[in-house]
Amino acid sequence: MMFKTHIVIALLISLLIFPLFSLNKGIFLIIFLIGALFPDIDSPTSFIGKRFKIIGWLFKHRGIFHSLFMAVLLSALIYFYNKTYAIVFFLGYITHLVTDMLNYSGIALFYPISSFKIKGFMKANGIGEKIIFVICLVLGFWMLLK
Repeated sequence: MMFKTHIVIALLISLLIFPLFSLNKGIFLIIFLIGALFPDIDSPTSFIGKRFKIIGWLFKHRGIFHSLFMAVLLSALIYFYNKTYAIVFFLGYITHLVTDMLNYSGIALFYPISSFKIKGFMKANGIGEKIIFVICLVLGFWMLLK
């Protein structure tokens, strides 16, 4: 999935689940979006990867950063600081992983235990992704306006 698609899906999901948390909306959104974008830190050409190029040089894209292992590990580290922040970060991270599972390339969700990839039916930046982007964008605006 492309950066913009990850953003609109994360925004839509965050609008849906925000009422379940007792956090400031801005803080909630920032933490959720960081979680939703973080897995692409392993791609030197991604929005976040451009800012941390060394990680993209050390790790392959859609490797360990696109796994439950890393989602749990990073969330556990955040948990020591703030339990609620850890949960919000984890949910954002999972949002990214689930959307990348829709892609032909897929992800090895249980890496490093298993390299089996869960693969989807869409091409990155293809028509399917563009349709999902528009639907999530419209639903997001509708939720903001209601």
